[in-house]
Amino acid sequence: MHTYITYEIRLLSDTCCGTGSGNGSDVDVAVCVEKNGLPEIPGRRIKGLMREKAMLLAENGVCTKEAVEALFGMDGGVTARVSIDNARLEHADEIARSVCGYSPREVSNVFIQKRTRTAIGVDGTAKKHSLHTIETVVKGTTFIGEIKITDTQDGDVSFIEKTLKLLRGIGHGKTRGLGEVACRIIDIRSEEMPTISYEKNGERMRLDYTLELMQDVVLMAGSPTQTADYIGGSALQGAMARIFAGYDYFDTLFFDDLFFSNAYIAAPERFLPIPFSVKAVKNEDAFFYNVADGYAYEEQLQYTDAKGYGLVYENKYHVAEPEVGIEYHIRKKEQLLYTYNKLSRGQRFCGVIEGSQAAIQAVKVAVAAMGGMVKIGASGTAQYGKCGICLSEPYMVEQLPVAEGETVIAECVSDTILYDAWGKNAVTEEALQSAFSEWLAFENMQVYAKIGTTGGYNAKWGMPKVRAEAYSMGTTVVLLGCGACSLPESMFIGNRNYEGYGEIRFRKLRNAQLSKVEVSTKKESEGETVENEIVQKLEANRIAKSIALQGTKDAEIAYTKYTGLSDSASMRLLSAYQALVKNGIPTSLVEDYEGFIQSFSANRELYALAKEILKKFKRLDHADGVLFSLYIKNFIGRYKELSQTEKKGAKL
Repeated sequence: MHTYITYEIRLLSDTCCGTGSGNGSDVDVAVCVEKNGLPEIPGRRIKGLMREKAMLLAENGVCTKEAVEALFGMDGGVTARVSIDNARLEHADEIARSVCGYSPREVSNVFIQKRTRTAIGVDGTAKKHSLHTIETVVKGTTFIGEIKITDTQDGDVSFIEKTLKLLRGIGHGKTRGLGEVACRIIDIRSEEMPTISYEKNGERMRLDYTLELMQDVVLMAGSPTQTADYIGGSALQGAMARIFAGYDYFDTLFFDDLFFSNAYIAAPERFLPIPFSVKAVKNEDAFFYNVADGYAYEEQLQYTDAKGYGLVYENKYHVAEPEVGIEYHIRKKEQLLYTYNKLSRGQRFCGVIEGSQAAIQAVKVAVAAMGGMVKIGASGTAQYGKCGICLSEPYMVEQLPVAEGETVIAECVSDTILYDAWGKNAVTEEALQSAFSEWLAFENMQVYAKIGTTGGYNAKWGMPKVRAEAYSMGTTVVLLGCGACSLPESMFIGNRNYEGYGEIRFRKLRNAQLSKVEVSTKKESEGETVENEIVQKLEANRIAKSIALQGTKDAEIAYTKYTGLSDSASMRLLSAYQALVKNGIPTSLVEDYEGFIQSFSANRELYALAKEILKKFKRLDHADGVLFSLYIKNFIGRYKELSQTEKKGAKL
């Protein structure tokens, strides 16, 4: 049985849940935000704090240390039974749809404010270079998250509830008034895993799977710091293996029946690695040229390899690129800042699963039992890897009719590991010829290939997997003079097909020159939006920014007009304005100012400038006192700055 706990974190004070980095000279510690600018609390942070509180309970005899390690995991291969997602804003998805027309910085400014501090020396003055600026999420913000307990045991839920109640502080500056929180459980639900029957039988079939990244995904591609821009078949194999672990038929199902292909970016169709035979002309971005289809190089042109993922449709080469990001983490005990490369949340990746009818049915039952959710990649118990998975109906692979003497092109969709007649890993044309000869007869072949080393990384063991030389994805083989036959449009060849290796697509010749079309992989927002105070604040902030900028521009124009006016005279205007607003900014500020400037009538130029400020603001058609206050401060500030700059220039 699996248990899902929905919890709430309410900020009782401003909170800085930092990313471990700043953003240049502006901020030293930036808070964690989603790519749309909405703040969030990383699951890794919450899990670490909960583990700390759990150990506190163990020290006080509530439970044993071993029980905490069994629940939260530990180094050395003990996988946590607790999985904690990022805590997101309440109604985050609805808010995200409402603010999709605004920049991430605009959105984050609604929830985030800056705080500055300095260190004071023994002489009572600020130390040099000690100014420190941090971002904080404003008090009162509410976050919602989910905790999953795998194989729930008696007492697990009540223990998690106790650790949450002990969680009183999060983030930077907890000893200086920041980060006070209140946590509570708002929902608990359980799921029973059904018994999944399987006995290898039936014809081999396929189904398509689509992974929608609900969280960022981290994949260990050879080392902990490398992430591929696709999801390897071994990643999905591992996710499904966790579901079937413990069944007697496990080895047969996963190493003798099921093949899991790599999942590539989808928009919404599955895009495939662009073959090495496809070229682009240097400094030209309109066409792709495929030498496998008969394109002849022109001597006066320079060519480069086309890169990325593509799909030929309606005589055009549609290309797409996955979104890859970087995540920062701090390991406090070692005082170590390190990074993860990641596939960013919100993207879709598609692949295929092949197996006997019984195996395909077992996969469908398992996915349904998991509620259409799987964990992919590293750090799946905290912050990363949660994906929605959707399966198509099973189908048979379509056949490609081949006429006598016709040319067939084979494209390696994934890395392909081949062995020679003596069972030795081989990357030779003889090995390729032998592999394809099993499926059709041909007279000759042309190969456009690159050779790489495959392997992977086992995060549980902390060790790399066995490595092998392979033809890299994108390798293209042109089979000339083929014999008449019916050939599957897609198949797996070579070794380790259950991990995604050896997927091949066959096709006929097509146009050698195809126009290139860039395709966005951004998923269209679905569902209702929320027209709430957040959107109103965003609009108000945009107007305020525009008003402030306009005040600065108008001051520059006015300065050239009133060149004889001193900066002290402009400060008289500022003093007069401050006298008006000393008890707060009244809504009638514009009218009050209009009457107040009559006191400057004895000074013709000062009076004219005061009237100029009012005239230009009224032109903006905003009567709000707060906006007028913002406008006049930026106007006078810029006017004085220009005057002082001119004086300094004259002295030099």
